[in-house]
Amino acid sequence: MRVEEGVPESQRQRQRVLIPSIPSDGPPSVTEYAPLATSTGLFRRFAGTIPDEPGILAFANKYGSLKAATDTGVHVPGNYSVRLQCESLMDWRRAIGEMRAMVAIWDAATSSKIDELSNYAHWSGDRVFYKGHEFGLGGLIASPNSPELLARFTHGDLVGPAMYVLQRAVNQMLDQGVAPQMLPNASGQLVIRLIPNSLIGALWLQFARAAEGNKAYRQCQNCKDWIEVGGNRTARSDKKFCNPSCKSAFHRPKKGPKG
Repeated sequence: MRVEEGVPESQRQRQRVLIPSIPSDGPPSVTEYAPLATSTGLFRRFAGTIPDEPGILAFANKYGSLKAATDTGVHVPGNYSVRLQCESLMDWRRAIGEMRAMVAIWDAATSSKIDELSNYAHWSGDRVFYKGHEFGLGGLIASPNSPELLARFTHGDLVGPAMYVLQRAVNQMLDQGVAPQMLPNASGQLVIRLIPNSLIGALWLQFARAAEGNKAYRQCQNCKDWIEVGGNRTARSDKKFCNPSCKSAFHRPKKGPKG
């Protein structure tokens, strides 16, 4: 991926966009991988991505586009624009911010860090509000005008309202990026599976499963990628490395400075 100037027809103004880099010595190559299986904490890495051009490019070049790219005019020196498949940096920054806010809420709520939750929710009289603006959720969460919803929360408690905001946000993203499908399993039996239609859909599905199972994560001691720990045989609680290669690299003797 590389960054170019986009010229969206709907705006008639330039914006920074990501487009695939095409090698000069042949057609571009495509690498297939299963992000939910090979990168168990990828949603956390995405949430922690620095939303500037180097940070976004590093993530995109390793994991690919967030979703189906749109056909957009891209400025090329000497021409006004050409039509290419691309994604805007603005969309990437918004997606990172949305994931970052919900992961922060989940971390604070599951750890009962009330001071941190107060950055996202607060009570005013008999009403509870969300302070953020992700997903159009900013503003009133519940009031006496919604008695059934308000009854779900204990007055003054922030965990319940924060988790409700998280629930709405995750459901919105799953509705947009994930669909159930009936597929054969290893024995040929037809089963229902949730299938993401894009990388961003996979990230939100992974996050939803993490919240559902209250999963724990830590960073690999070698590459610093986030990995799931505890809960099953492959994600034991004392896991320190994401794969054997990282473990070997971490323990490999470091070469000292040449004398």
